[in-house]
Amino acid sequence: QEGLVRSVRLTDHEVEGDQLVLAAGVWSSDVSKSLGLKLPMMAGKGYSMNIADPPVMPKVCSLLVDARVAVTPMQSGLRVAGTMEIGTPDSKINLDRVSGIIQSVQRFYPQLVPSCMEGLPVWHGHRPCSPDGMPFLGRLKHLKNVTVATGHSMMGLSLGPISGKLVSEILIGQSSSIPLELMDPHRYA
Repeated sequence: QEGLVRSVRLTDHEVEGDQLVLAAGVWSSDVSKSLGLKLPMMAGKGYSMNIADPPVMPKVCSLLVDARVAVTPMQSGLRVAGTMEIGTPDSKINLDRVSGIIQSVQRFYPQLVPSCMEGLPVWHGHRPCSPDGMPFLGRLKHLKNVTVATGHSMMGLSLGPISGKLVSEILIGQSSSIPLELMDPHRYA
């Protein structure tokens, strides 16, 4: 039927469905081209390290705003994360950025000396960043069974629950609980 997507071709097979939700993070931009949609996004690379046995364990999460670093107590230890390196997705680790995270954490938590973070495995991920900082969320006009939910930048985990609710409202044909105009996936078309 015209204006509908019936299946998605993966590397080695196809998946059929009645509804499609495009939520492929920074790679949504590439996928959207095959759907006839311009979805401009850049990768905002961030880094994190987990300190298994930190010399001090904060009781609450901290956002070190000036340093652009988050400190999160977890069952597995203490996670320190930060930075936003705009570019294309790659697997290179910028050690200067990692060093900046370590130095920033020590300014706020003097007990967390650099030696407790040096040599730790560094995780990196690519945040999907839209040009205006707003997520892309809504149904496509030309493909009536395709809904877009991507571009949440650094707020992906925080905005996940409300995005899920909004997508579910779209999929069942319910009125949206909040206005979606500012998140229109066609706003750069």
